[in-house]
Amino acid sequence: MKLPVLLAVAISIGVFISPVLAAEDLYDVSGKFAGKYFCIASAAGGVIYSDVEKEWRATSFRVDENKFVINIKKERVVKAGDGFLSGDAMSYAVTISDFVINTPQYCTTRSNYVDGSVMSLSMWKGGAFRCSAALKDYTINLATGRYLAAYLVGYVSGVDNNEDTPSLTIGRCTKIE
Repeated sequence: MKLPVLLAVAISIGVFISPVLAAEDLYDVSGKFAGKYFCIASAAGGVIYSDVEKEWRATSFRVDENKFVINIKKERVVKAGDGFLSGDAMSYAVTISDFVINTPQYCTTRSNYVDGSVMSLSMWKGGAFRCSAALKDYTINLATGRYLAAYLVGYVSGVDNNEDTPSLTIGRCTKIE
């Protein structure tokens, strides 16, 4: 089969099967992801401004001090949804603390929130969720122990220096409590 035909088949299957999935099949209601997780970066990259060349360039960043703790507290089972799918989900309060500074920041979300609060979030059944804290956007999967953090500030301000450089970091998280 050619690629366009394969894509059409895949899209058709997705369109017909997705309504069959119930929200309770997607959201975690168990609360099993509550606890503390220690996360360590393994690689990071982004852009920096070159004063010599007067342009922005791709670069890698050091990650040796890029460590943080995620504290996840289970709250209660609530109705959750993103406007398309809704159903029962465990509500979690999530904070992220830089390992050195140790000041917890709520990791909040604008989508998939529960009870109208951005301070609580729900997770997919496989332990994945997205949230934002301290100007970083996180995508975290507790089942795989992997995370992705994006710092998307700088560059677009029009200031050409290295005081605010956008970056993307990947790493691993391990449950410690």
